[in-house]
Amino acid sequence: MTAIPMNRTRDSNNSSSTSNNSNGNSASSTSNGNSKLASTTGIEANGNGNNQNGNSTIASSASITSTESTAATLSERDSSAKNTSGIGTEVLSPTYFGFDKKETTRLLIQSLHDLGYHDIGKSLENASGYTIESPQVVDLRNAVLSGEWDNAEQILLAGSIEVPNPSDINSMIFLIRKQRYLEILEKDDREEALWFLRNQLSPVNGNGHKEELHFLSKLAMFSLDDIKADAHWDGVNGKSRQLLLESLQEHLSPSIMIPPHRLATLLHQAKSSQLKASDYYLGDESSATSDFSLYKDYVGDRTKFPNVTTHILKDHFDEVWYLAFSNDGKYLASSSADKRVFIWDVEDNFKLHRRLEGHHKGVVFFSWSPNDKYIVSCGQDSHAIVWDVQKGEKVSQASHDEAVDSCAWSHDNRSFITGSPDKKMILWDLDGREIHTWTNIRAQSMAVTPDGNRLIVICSDMIIHVFDLRTYEMITQISVSNKILTSISVSRDSRYAVISVAPEEIHLWDLETYRLVRKYVGQLQDEFVIRSSFGGLNENFILSGSEDSHVYIWNRDNANLIEALPGHTGTVNCVQWRPGHPAMFASAGDDSTIRIWQPASRQDL
Repeated sequence: MTAIPMNRTRDSNNSSSTSNNSNGNSASSTSNGNSKLASTTGIEANGNGNNQNGNSTIASSASITSTESTAATLSERDSSAKNTSGIGTEVLSPTYFGFDKKETTRLLIQSLHDLGYHDIGKSLENASGYTIESPQVVDLRNAVLSGEWDNAEQILLAGSIEVPNPSDINSMIFLIRKQRYLEILEKDDREEALWFLRNQLSPVNGNGHKEELHFLSKLAMFSLDDIKADAHWDGVNGKSRQLLLESLQEHLSPSIMIPPHRLATLLHQAKSSQLKASDYYLGDESSATSDFSLYKDYVGDRTKFPNVTTHILKDHFDEVWYLAFSNDGKYLASSSADKRVFIWDVEDNFKLHRRLEGHHKGVVFFSWSPNDKYIVSCGQDSHAIVWDVQKGEKVSQASHDEAVDSCAWSHDNRSFITGSPDKKMILWDLDGREIHTWTNIRAQSMAVTPDGNRLIVICSDMIIHVFDLRTYEMITQISVSNKILTSISVSRDSRYAVISVAPEEIHLWDLETYRLVRKYVGQLQDEFVIRSSFGGLNENFILSGSEDSHVYIWNRDNANLIEALPGHTGTVNCVQWRPGHPAMFASAGDDSTIRIWQPASRQDL
């Protein structure tokens, strides 16, 4: 027998092929430009007057004019020469390597103060003529942090600080008075607090603060601890005033009041971008931080990538068609042409935990319930069986007129959907009773979004169907012309789906815009069902098996092929990453084995 064929016709001959992994290295070169310092030599022209016949010789006006013109020209050249690079010379360019010079300098000044180099920051302010904040903004900051509330309001109302949207001033006044009200409550002066609420807070209720006012009025009846907990407020001695200042800042132009630690924010953004672009970033930022340096671009460490087989599970005696880790990552389940589902204990060195036997033909697919209590398995014998994982017992059975190819659990753990070539999709309860039936849909593969709202189905008629599970109505359908769709997997955030497409593509779809985002190529899928999936802690990899016996891994963001891993001796049918683990995945193949992949350093396990 061979892997699951796309046309349901099975070939008795097991053929496999191998391919060489070709790695392309891209080289980048950096061109450094050296600026030359231009220098000019001042020429002094001396005019000597000869006194002949006792008369002074007076230089002609033309000569004087020529000398002055030459001197002016030289002066201009000398002035231009001063605008080159060098310590102590003025750089007239308004940009710094393409960035606004003023903005860059102000960020440097802010960063110097953040780092505690206040004297140097002040010196840079004096040398550049740029300040972080105007005197009015400084006054506002001081007033808020010191609790001078009337002064803070007067600064805003005076108009000395530009607010892009004047209507926001009312909201800013409300925020100030809210802080003032909470501080009065903290002093346990409930009578004063209620007076302030009625006479000071209520009059600035113009921007939709009615519900918040109602909430604030109830706080007057709470204890101080409950006030702080319900209002998410840590008191005058905490960070509440600083947080108020940051809330006020959201209403001001960033050029007037630079957001806190702005350079650090930009560095974090640059770091995040580099991590995402790295082929070997595993999503564990704490680990990546130890290797990250501002002095060089982040590349990642291939030795930490799971590209080595550390375990080979050989308990199946026929092709392994599907595998999946439990949602908590503690167990790995597999289904096979040998009619059985096995469950392995990942934390006990992949010890065989359960054998689920009950199908009369091969088990094509299965699905873990969201709480990992149940598994529903799909058999070529036209049955779907619900199993209690811990007991290893059959809970119920549901049947179609033909083989059951696909299934998915509802978010409630109490119902599941099955699909079959009999053109029926059926929603069942745990007892195997029909709840709802969709007709004329020959489901090839399906997935319920983790938020529980939508059912995504791919069909043999090259159409992606999207259903609303609350109403059972179809939301949309997408025709993928001349493409054979074989499997689907949905991202944890319910936003994206990765779909295997024969003969050699994987598609990433946006489930909000219903647009094709990216394609991944390289694997081979001419005849059989190959299943792809997301991988990595942040799902920043795309994984797939292949008919050439290799496991393929791509960078999700740039579609770069990272690895084509040999090991299996037949078609690789399925690859799945362990949830919550930075560097472990499993693959299942026609060679009847399951391979566990981890970094080389874990090979001894």
